[in-house]
Amino acid sequence: MAVKLVHQAATDRTLALVGYEGGLTAAFEIPRINDISKLQAAQLVYLSQPHTQPILSLDASPDAKTYFTSSADAIVAAHRIPDLPFDSQKSNPVTLESENSDAATSTPPTETSTAQHFSSDPKHIPIPIAPATQETPLTFPKSPLSATSPYPSPPPQAGLSTLLASAPPLPKHKPPPPTLPPICPQAPLKINNTKHSGQQSLRVRSDGRLLVTGGWDTRIRIYSAKTLREVAVLKWHKEGVYTVAFSEVLDAKYMTRAGHGEEEGEGEGEGETGRGRVETGLGRLQRQREKAMQGKHWVVAGAKDGRVSLWEVF
Repeated sequence: MAVKLVHQAATDRTLALVGYEGGLTAAFEIPRINDISKLQAAQLVYLSQPHTQPILSLDASPDAKTYFTSSADAIVAAHRIPDLPFDSQKSNPVTLESENSDAATSTPPTETSTAQHFSSDPKHIPIPIAPATQETPLTFPKSPLSATSPYPSPPPQAGLSTLLASAPPLPKHKPPPPTLPPICPQAPLKINNTKHSGQQSLRVRSDGRLLVTGGWDTRIRIYSAKTLREVAVLKWHKEGVYTVAFSEVLDAKYMTRAGHGEEEGEGEGEGETGRGRVETGLGRLQRQREKAMQGKHWVVAGAKDGRVSLWEVF
């Protein structure tokens, strides 16, 4: 089973992506929580079953509109999350607060209906009071009741078990379960049968162009996120690859800010930086190498053989 939380910046939606052991995958939209005391349910917006084996890994594109799944079978699938509106009024259960607010806005009970109206607060339960009359108050005799009293006494050995045995039996039928709306699985966006079962790990690059998988066959495979076509196979590990990851692709603006200090140093004097430090030729070369390393695209993988490999990709 695999789970991932993503946020769509364009629609300001939070989604939970789930992959099940039966090969099913689903996307749930999580409602905005305005009051933590109220229970709110997530809404199912997508359901599909492209796999026949348990889903082992999943990951989403940077815009969180597409996600990819891999499983114990040889299929890698792409899924498109539909843009469905979320109606929070239908998913919110009825709370006690809403019931009390309805009772507060209703018409107050009249004097004749006081005995039939009950408040949710036990301290404010109204007690009906009979109107005052001129009748003689009731009196009770001090002598004990005779044997011919209209109130029969219980049998001498009557206990709780006797009362339970004489009680009518409870109904044996169970109430019917609540009916749920039918859920129909949808077809995935794309499917690629890679012929290689056991894609243990799957990750999408930060620019959304490539995705990488690590398999039980010791191979690291790179696919195009647009077409799911295999573009590279990396071989080095001796046992199954269990985890893979991409380095973040840095944009041109970040690279310009990273080398801003070097550009300031130019023209202030040979061998000096903008911060007043003297930089030798070896130091400048080392800084240029670090800058070049940051601009490259890397893939890292870990396998069952206890080794971690680092690869440079396009």
